Amino acid sequence: MQENRTKRILLCLLGVMLVILSVFGILSGMIGNLIGVKEVKEAVLHNPVVDMDAMCAGQKVTWDCVWFGSYPQTEVKSTDDEYEALQSAEGWDDNGDIVIYNNGINGRKYRRMLRSDATYATSGEKGNYDWEDYTTYHYFRYESVKWRVLKTDGDSAMLLSDIVLDDRKYNAEWKDTMTWEICTMRSWLNGYNADMNQESIDYSNSNFMDSAFTIEEQSAIVDTNVVNNDNLSYNTEGGNNINGIKNTNGIKNTMDKLFLLSMSEVYADTASVYGFAQDTGTYDEARRCKSSDYAKAMGVYSDIAIEGNCRWWLRSPGSYSFTAAFVGIYGDINYYGHSVDSNYNGVRVALNLNLSSSNLYTYAGTVCSDGIIAESEKVEKNISNPQIVKVADAQEGQNVKWDCVYFGSYPQTEIKKTDSEYDVLQRAEGWDDNGDIVINNNVMNDNVIYNNVVSGTKYHRMLKGDATYATSGDENRYNWEDDTTYHYFKYEPIKWRVLKTDGDSAMMLSDIVLDDKEYNTEYEDTTWETSTIRSWLNGYNADMNQEGINYSSSNFIDSAFTIEEQSAIEDTNVANYANMYYDIEGGNNTMDKLFLLSELEICTKEAKTYGFSPDYFVDDISRGSKSSDYAKAMGVFSSTLDKGNCLWWLRSPGGYSSNAANVNCEGCISNLGYYVSNSDNGVRVALNLNLSLSNLYTYAGTVCSDGMVNTTEEPSTE
Repeated sequence: MQENRTKRILLCLLGVMLVILSVFGILSGMIGNLIGVKEVKEAVLHNPVVDMDAMCAGQKVTWDCVWFGSYPQTEVKSTDDEYEALQSAEGWDDNGDIVIYNNGINGRKYRRMLRSDATYATSGEKGNYDWEDYTTYHYFRYESVKWRVLKTDGDSAMLLSDIVLDDRKYNAEWKDTMTWEICTMRSWLNGYNADMNQESIDYSNSNFMDSAFTIEEQSAIVDTNVVNNDNLSYNTEGGNNINGIKNTNGIKNTMDKLFLLSMSEVYADTASVYGFAQDTGTYDEARRCKSSDYAKAMGVYSDIAIEGNCRWWLRSPGSYSFTAAFVGIYGDINYYGHSVDSNYNGVRVALNLNLSSSNLYTYAGTVCSDGIIAESEKVEKNISNPQIVKVADAQEGQNVKWDCVYFGSYPQTEIKKTDSEYDVLQRAEGWDDNGDIVINNNVMNDNVIYNNVVSGTKYHRMLKGDATYATSGDENRYNWEDDTTYHYFKYEPIKWRVLKTDGDSAMMLSDIVLDDKEYNTEYEDTTWETSTIRSWLNGYNADMNQEGINYSSSNFIDSAFTIEEQSAIEDTNVANYANMYYDIEGGNNTMDKLFLLSELEICTKEAKTYGFSPDYFVDDISRGSKSSDYAKAMGVFSSTLDKGNCLWWLRSPGGYSSNAANVNCEGCISNLGYYVSNSDNGVRVALNLNLSLSNLYTYAGTVCSDGMVNTTEEPSTE
């Protein structure tokens, strides 16, 4: 039988003819269209494109792909640069993970494992990973996970991991009666506790979900009603029928974020929509799958005679209640199944993604069942320095265009009483001490699901008393009508202007003012080093500012960035020079992740490369800035006479030691500045981003000093 199969596959492969991919202009402008324009998601991500072809399946399929989340994949060999650093690294957690911040590896995550950590380990066996001994650690690099788009439906897309990512038993122990609902595979994928599987194993601290996705990414994964039909050939009990009615064993459908595909989803009529063949015995190239280095090390068998393809579990039962179905190395469906405690089948994860969370995923090109991969270029290779165009009628005789990226999130747009979310937010319970909440449809006190709020969206609420400066009736300020009504603001991706690129690093400035804070909470002589604004931005404790205020629990960096995102922000040597005109001392240099710009960075020859005028007193439109709704509510002064532009702090001292310099509404630098406890000035944040961690940010088009914003054009190539 094996010999006949081999002959059949060889005959099929001889009939394969390469053809030019026709994906209807998917790649053209893809990155720009995909990011930041929610209305075009359906038009950007396509359902699989099926082209009838002389392949074994009689067709060739092309899938759009996205990058989303990260997981251990490529092995770090002893010849690689990181290897020595990983051997000497300290601080590996209980899951074998670590984030390296030094040794030339800034913020990259790794996993280490011994032979005993594998689900199935051997040495010297053809097709298996070679574990030579029991005492040597092997290291694997966390990398972005690529997903094939199986189906789009409005703002939702059903995704399947492009490759097998891990090796796990369907159930940890052999059991005569096993279904998806009570197996350990389901609990491990989703991080369920001991009550959720038959073996009573608690996976809440060690699971796939938490390893692969940040909390924010998890919120973008849609809760899916997972239907567990019977085996299509043997009628072996799957747990429940499609209507959710209890079967004889009383098990219901499940509701999961992560799941395996079923037999119904990889063959028959439904599967054809996803690009799979409709027959179980077809050697379907679309169902064939390879695996990561990490999955191989965990125990996945890869048949080197069949291009390294591997087997992968389905969630459906096999011919007996103690077996589970799987996809074979040729792409055929094995509906007999393997014993649920088999240890060499791979895990190919499926999920439904909320496409409106566009800051959390990026377009990854296409893959085709004939093996051709048209991977989208990494965004960081395309981001350029500001492009300066000389024009006769512009201030300073030039217009400046900056590439932009989305990175992190912060409260920005206000939810008005007329908006659909407003009623939901008034009802919501569970706001934290910082005034934040993530709406998951289960935080409502009456458990009503509100379809007009995207599950996983984060919001901030505040009263008039929470503002840095609050008033009413001033046309240049936010109008606070009373002291008792909550105002609500939506967390949205932060757009950053790229001021300068240097290899894998980019210096960035927030496109707009994001908040309102005093430079220092008390009126007294202050430098950047001792100011409260520095401590608030970076989350420093009471020892780091002269007022003794502890910002470790309430600060900008933790509100705006996940832990993983913070690891991508480089520690910057912040130079604090004296005031350029009054020679007021600027204090010691500091080492910070987040900072404000200085005089030198916005009005010298160096500043000109960032797109700013080198002239101190010019009303430079490139230095002008608007502010978010939230920043206005916090107290930022926005001039109605200057197109709504606002004041924003610099970190440099002003004309007195108790003043700090700032930029006014016209884009002119005030060297005298404002007294440090002034509350009119906004916070425009600067940072240096590690561009090699491309799964954490997305391209956001361009902005121009003439006011033109383009969120759809491709990244610059200059």
